[in-house]
Amino acid sequence: FRGSTGYGDYFERAGDKQWGLSMQDDVTDATKWVVKKGWADESRICAFGASYGGYASLMAMIREPSLYKCAIGHVGAYSLLIQRNESDTARALWSKSFFDQVLGTDEEDLKQRSPLYNVDKIKGPVFIMHGRDDVRVPFKNALEIRKELEKHNKQYEWLAIDGEGHGFVRVKNKALS
Repeated sequence: FRGSTGYGDYFERAGDKQWGLSMQDDVTDATKWVVKKGWADESRICAFGASYGGYASLMAMIREPSLYKCAIGHVGAYSLLIQRNESDTARALWSKSFFDQVLGTDEEDLKQRSPLYNVDKIKGPVFIMHGRDDVRVPFKNALEIRKELEKHNKQYEWLAIDGEGHGFVRVKNKALS
């Protein structure tokens, strides 16, 4: 998807302020392509991702509720506001200009592009996994999305693990994810 690193500056910059928008469209286009090729069963598509991918998996359910039947978010950034203001990245000297460029500054726009503020649009079940000690994507993201899922009576499963951060590194916990 546009915004990915490793494909040149132009491709990476094409993702600026496009979280939940054209970057999400790229994921959907790829999903539809594998279905068209016959490599995936359209009736059983589940989005899965970690970090940005966790964000994108829930946005997939929000943007394309008839395509994605479920979502699994692992250490996902479900609120762009929390990510922008409370992550370890937000505390770095370069973070303000980075987040201004990549996410933007308009709080209402950031809310519109955050799963946290769009839970009502989710139709299928969701599984949220997060390490309680995550500072890259603060655990608060998981706590807040869980509150919203409950508030909107959405079907979800929950796994929060003490002593894990941004991704599960202990062997016994990797088996869970």
